[in-house]
Amino acid sequence: LTPAPRTEKNGGIFQMCQLNGVYGSITRDDSTTILQDPRAGRVVATLRYEWYWIWAMKYQAESWILLLDARDSLFQTNPFTPDLPQSSTHGILYFFGESHEATRLGKSKKNVNWLRNAYGTTVLESLMEKPTICSGSTMGNQRAIETYLRAMVNEWDETDIAMTGADQGFHNFLYYSSKLMNAVNISSLTVWEQGKGIVNNLGALRTKPLSEWGIYNVTTHQVFNWDKTTLSPVVHQWDRDQHLF
Repeated sequence: LTPAPRTEKNGGIFQMCQLNGVYGSITRDDSTTILQDPRAGRVVATLRYEWYWIWAMKYQAESWILLLDARDSLFQTNPFTPDLPQSSTHGILYFFGESHEATRLGKSKKNVNWLRNAYGTTVLESLMEKPTICSGSTMGNQRAIETYLRAMVNEWDETDIAMTGADQGFHNFLYYSSKLMNAVNISSLTVWEQGKGIVNNLGALRTKPLSEWGIYNVTTHQVFNWDKTTLSPVVHQWDRDQHLF
């Protein structure tokens, strides 16, 4: 990462970065030229999707990839189970929601600000009552993930929004606008409800302890999906509950 001038925008000051020296060009005689990043600086939370894309290019089309906020996540079982669909020709993408009972896009000031500043008031108003889909956990085979990541990078290029966390706005807009539906390499896109899929996003449940929600065993220190019997393979945003520290 190359630090760029800090930006003050929408009441906040953000450290911007560029990817100088990351990309290059190859001529017909196989000589290479290292390129400077011609775009304005981006916050790291946005810029990371370009790194994800670069890493994703190293995998085979049928390989399964999990994009996850590592700081506040823990693994209880292996999410890469043998029963995951296997295909090198069909792109499979999984999104993971937050609790639709506890929150909606319009109930979060952060989500509202990200969407308004990126897409305007009209788009925001159309999404206010939509369930929130978490951008911090996405899974799929390489064929679909690579396409999704290019779309996420493109959303910044189109919106030029300098706000940490704006990728959550991009993520939700891509789904609710159906922009990904016509992508050749994405054959299916599934949004798993909170507590029903491989990744269990807990952030919106912070209003009371997880044990009171009935999904945390205080004796075994295990987090379960809503059926109360399935151990959540990946627990995201675990640090919102003091009993899980």
